[in-house]
Amino acid sequence: LMNIAPLEYWKAVFPAGRDGVKWDEAISDIITSCKTKEFDTKKLKGRGAWRTGDKICYNDGCKLWGEPDENNIYMKLERREIGLDREHLEPEKVARIRDILFDLSFETKTDAVRTMGWSAIAPFSGALTYRPTLLLTGESGHGKTKVQTMFIKPLTKCNHYDMGTTSSAGVRRQIGKDSAVGFFDESGKDTGNKQINISEILAFIRSNYSDDSPDSVKANINSDGYVSYKMSSMFGLATTDPSVENVQDENRILRVNFVKPKHSNEEWNAIEKELGELLSEENCHRIRALTWSRLHIIMNLAKKITQLARNRTNRDIRSSHADMLLASAYMVVWCNTPEPTEEQINDMLDKYYQYQPMEENRSESEEYVDRIMQEIIEVIHENAREKITIQECLQRSYDRHYKNDDGQVEEVSPKKASEYNRYLAMYGIKLIHPACVHIANNHHMIQKITGLGAGYGKLFTRHKGAVKYDKPVTYFGKSHRGTLITGLIVKQEKDKTEVEKLMEVI
Repeated sequence: LMNIAPLEYWKAVFPAGRDGVKWDEAISDIITSCKTKEFDTKKLKGRGAWRTGDKICYNDGCKLWGEPDENNIYMKLERREIGLDREHLEPEKVARIRDILFDLSFETKTDAVRTMGWSAIAPFSGALTYRPTLLLTGESGHGKTKVQTMFIKPLTKCNHYDMGTTSSAGVRRQIGKDSAVGFFDESGKDTGNKQINISEILAFIRSNYSDDSPDSVKANINSDGYVSYKMSSMFGLATTDPSVENVQDENRILRVNFVKPKHSNEEWNAIEKELGELLSEENCHRIRALTWSRLHIIMNLAKKITQLARNRTNRDIRSSHADMLLASAYMVVWCNTPEPTEEQINDMLDKYYQYQPMEENRSESEEYVDRIMQEIIEVIHENAREKITIQECLQRSYDRHYKNDDGQVEEVSPKKASEYNRYLAMYGIKLIHPACVHIANNHHMIQKITGLGAGYGKLFTRHKGAVKYDKPVTYFGKSHRGTLITGLIVKQEKDKTEVEKLMEVI
């Protein structure tokens, strides 16, 4: 009650003898007045940035900035000041910080751009449509920790976690109703428990990727109610192991790669000293004030250029939008370009994606097909056993030649090719000339190789080489429908026309 009003108020409204207060009556009155208003826990907002439609606001715990939603309840908490009332940092100092970042041990300039863009908008994660996840990767000693401590931490005021030992439940409890920044530093995947924990953290980050992400709900062990863990935080990770097993996690992550530093110890000391002065607490306040004043501009620019980015990378709309939030923040904040022209936008995208391969967007269906193609099978020819991959078996059956262990080209006889085809059929694979591979639906060997259920056929139709083919194919006298996939076999030049004709027929 003392947090709600000073003691004099309670003495005046609920007076008791000898200058006291009827505290029980005061509590009862508060409870009664609260019950007259509908209450939704989803409307309860802690510290940080929040968005309702086009309105954005910031709650520092004591004061609201921007345009708050009158339907929300913004919690009074210990103040977390980020300097929104400060004057903007001078453009020449912002440009100097940018130039220093470009000179660090990033593999490409795009990696530096992503780091700068992410660090600028991360403190305002709750106001964003999508919340990009940044993954710093590189060998030990390549500068990941220095970039975290010198640049990311002072600018974002992030919570710093050990990814190997921190639980998602612990992060949820610490952040609570706030929209805060979390950064996980991996301690290694040397034990099974750590690998499981890291997978859990990645799943947790994915569930907070956007406001459209599904709610995480768990039973409350202390009552018959439940607890919802929907959050509006933004996360970054640093790891020496760049592999991400889950395709959905991979496609939500924006990578930043580090290489061996080119600077000597003396040069590093000079960089740390200058960057430490430029990123003082007061200057970080002023950079955040600059970003806050242009946050609407950043979000609108990202929305405008998302389709342009998607056309260049083939990434999904969410990943492209998240990536363009970082690019837009870089242009608007670090390049001081609040109103970029079409020419400037296209020039930035040309440079931004100069080092980004088209294959960056992983496909679950293509990875499963690759797994099938690399499966090793045993083939027996006239009492001679040979172990080769399904891919090699298909290739030999197709072009009737292969190189033996001595590097000599051997011809595949019609009988041997027939045996190859028979073994392939046992695995639910059939070569349909020219150079088209049929993968049978609901085949037990395909399920065993991939670990998928019987309905995997729908997944394979998403493969980039898949074509619609409804005709059944016979395997040992039994008809199987399946997916016809092109591009798995190295085609001979003379067969290109035949493949094109077959595709037209299909």
